[in-house]
Amino acid sequence: MLAVRKMGTLFIAFALLLSFGFSASFSGVANAYDPNVQLSYAHTKTIQGTPNNFSRLSGSVEVTNLSPTKQVKVVYTTGNGIWQEQSASYTATLASGDEAWNFNIDAPLSTAFEFAIKYVVNGQTYWDNNNGSNYKVGGASEPDRILSKAALKLYESSYFSNRSGLYVGGKIYLKNLAPTKTVTIVYSYDNWATTQTASASYDSFVANSGNAFETWNFTFSATGQPIKFAISYTVNGVTYWDNNNGANYSLVF
Repeated sequence: MLAVRKMGTLFIAFALLLSFGFSASFSGVANAYDPNVQLSYAHTKTIQGTPNNFSRLSGSVEVTNLSPTKQVKVVYTTGNGIWQEQSASYTATLASGDEAWNFNIDAPLSTAFEFAIKYVVNGQTYWDNNNGSNYKVGGASEPDRILSKAALKLYESSYFSNRSGLYVGGKIYLKNLAPTKTVTIVYSYDNWATTQTASASYDSFVANSGNAFETWNFTFSATGQPIKFAISYTVNGVTYWDNNNGANYSLVF
């Protein structure tokens, strides 16, 4: 567990600089980690657009629910030396009582994002800047998907068909916590009255992650009915779940 450090005066000064539109080197401000706010996951994808395709950084943040009124923001740069803020949106209240807030940031193709998370509540500002290193995703030299608090995350899923029939397929990324692990899809066609399972299989390490993250794929035969599913990841005797913040995942053919 990382050591907890309270926000110092340097962070206050930097927040004021941002509010007045000045640019600064965010990574040089100070180290910050606070249990009240933590990035869960983040990844980039290529989005088809008109007239040009673009990159989208998506992610989720978990915050302690300290008050009904709060702001969760992503403070980011795309390599041009200018820091900007993008508000995250409330998504769900988790079983722990914490809240999940999601964000999306669009930029030109192959953009390298560098960012930290700012949480403002009760007149206080809490930061998660990856313990002073900031989070870095995308571009030529950084991974296109990362995990912080989360152990795994669904990357994509869809129905598809070929000559053999109809299938559900998808990709998952997860923390490489040990060489031996199992990843299982638990799914239902009748709103969880009955369930079935399918195994995912290892595909590759996430590029530029130093083997910290892996990609796993899954495919199983489908009926074409609406389907709900969640993903379990068992490693070192512990089972982690990605159930879409308690809502489970859904697909409609």
